[in-house]
Amino acid sequence: MSKDPTFRVLVDAPKRSSVYEAYRKEWDRRETDLDASDHPVHADIETVAVCDLRCGSTEEDPKGFCQIWTHEHIRMQGMEDFSYQRGYMDPVLYGRLIQQCADIGVSSIKFNYRGEPSLHPRIVSFIREANALGFPDLMMNTNGNGGARKNKKLFRQIVEAGITDLMFSVDACDETTYHRQRVGGQWDILLNSVREAVNARNEGKGAKDLKIRASVVRTKINANDLDSGRMEEFWCKEMGVDWMSISECYLPAGAQHSWQAAHWTDLTARVLSAGGVTQDDIVQICFPYGLFTGGLGFHYGAEKIGASVIPSSEADVERQIIIMRDYHTTAIVCAPTIAALLCATLEEKGITPAELQLRKGLFGAEPWAESFRREIEEKLRISAVDNYGLTEIIGPGVSYECHLKQGLHISEDHFIPEVIDPETGEVLPPGKKGELVITTITKEAYPLIRYRTGDLTRLIREPCPCGRSSIKMERVFERLDDMIILNGMKMFPSQFEQIISESVKPTPSYRLVVDRQGNLDELEIQIEVSKEIFDDEMGKLTDLELKILKAVKGRLDFIPRIRLVEPATLDAPPGIDPPMKKKRVIDRRPRRE
Repeated sequence: MSKDPTFRVLVDAPKRSSVYEAYRKEWDRRETDLDASDHPVHADIETVAVCDLRCGSTEEDPKGFCQIWTHEHIRMQGMEDFSYQRGYMDPVLYGRLIQQCADIGVSSIKFNYRGEPSLHPRIVSFIREANALGFPDLMMNTNGNGGARKNKKLFRQIVEAGITDLMFSVDACDETTYHRQRVGGQWDILLNSVREAVNARNEGKGAKDLKIRASVVRTKINANDLDSGRMEEFWCKEMGVDWMSISECYLPAGAQHSWQAAHWTDLTARVLSAGGVTQDDIVQICFPYGLFTGGLGFHYGAEKIGASVIPSSEADVERQIIIMRDYHTTAIVCAPTIAALLCATLEEKGITPAELQLRKGLFGAEPWAESFRREIEEKLRISAVDNYGLTEIIGPGVSYECHLKQGLHISEDHFIPEVIDPETGEVLPPGKKGELVITTITKEAYPLIRYRTGDLTRLIREPCPCGRSSIKMERVFERLDDMIILNGMKMFPSQFEQIISESVKPTPSYRLVVDRQGNLDELEIQIEVSKEIFDDEMGKLTDLELKILKAVKGRLDFIPRIRLVEPATLDAPPGIDPPMKKKRVIDRRPRRE
């Protein structure tokens, strides 16, 4: 049962079988213990990415709260007019997904997240297929219209296929209120759908654990029916559903819905769109879906565009490649570190870009050089673009590259950018390099005024040939807190990365270790080289060390120690998450009091 304080039940949830109760107990335990185990207890599978109604729609607010893509002509044309490529899950893909869920021990499958599953012409066979794999719980949310507009027996067939949790979003208990509350819905079709499901259950045609629920979103239009008990009387006693629930998480009908999440979704959709992502793409997101903002931010943005989303999150690189091949990923969103690991693993496995459908890469969360862009684009045969954001501001969505890659467009309708001298605080004109300062315009709960990001860049006023008119910023390669001061000389990791990338191909992992002997600072550059180089003649290793040493001395006027190490030697130090951001600098110098 949901612990959301805006959710409550009008009738107690019914008891189920011991197998069902055991799975629900495990669900509650994980939620209480914040246990993120290797596999989920439950999986939402969006079998249909469209809907014939909108959740929360009313006569005062026809668009409702749900932003899912809606086809008006779904109600007027046959299902045969819609291909599986336009919002309907392919049956082969579905079969793979539920088989994988069964293989890793998922207990519960829900056939939709926001779409209307009864619109899918294969929904009954989908339920039968999942039922045959033995999942304890098969759930569905439905408005009771959808596919029942054509097939009056659809919900009887859904019950007979083995659904265990069937929830009808009803929102009213009489025809007049219903038509005010659910604009475009048909009351008689909803009633028939509920009757067909209830009758099939009463005839013993459904699963052992089948329970039918009526769900209501509370608005000012239906509040009296809820508070007086008429809603419960009609649906539980007259129509025969097993229980009822009510959600009060939405604003009253007709109110203005100005959500920060909507701003964020628009911004990340803007980033993806500028990078070439369209509704025809399959986007694989390799960012964590926890407190790190990248995962969910880009997920919602991709959904806004209408693209298919694969939330592969922090799966290991080999599994990412399997997903990429099986589901024909066309766009990848990740940190540059992951892209580098991906290239190395593909080479190791002998997989060529021609075996993948990958065409676009959107990389962020850490700096990456132009030489890395050229390398990744050549190895993966993709177009690679940069994007910039920071958690304190909003996460991803602050600025982004377009296909021309001539700087990052700043979303000036949400942020006011400035560049200042980090020492004096003086505002610098466009073209001058300094510290980026951002003021948020649309943030509500946590607005920031002239927030010093610590990132070094310059603003670009020149118009972009792509047609976007917002000011741009130069890509960020340096941070004030990344700056290394060695015997009074200021240096940045990006300067060393440029030298290393010119000397060793492909660009390797590296680490800068700073220490102090007596009163002098010392620097050791540790560089991973390929097994072929490491196992080669000692003379060649020495020549490579000397080449890097001369380059550092010539450009930075400092003589470091160079140490070449075997592949996979530079693991992240304790407390650093390897898949996300590798710690480039380790400063072992004692602090001066």
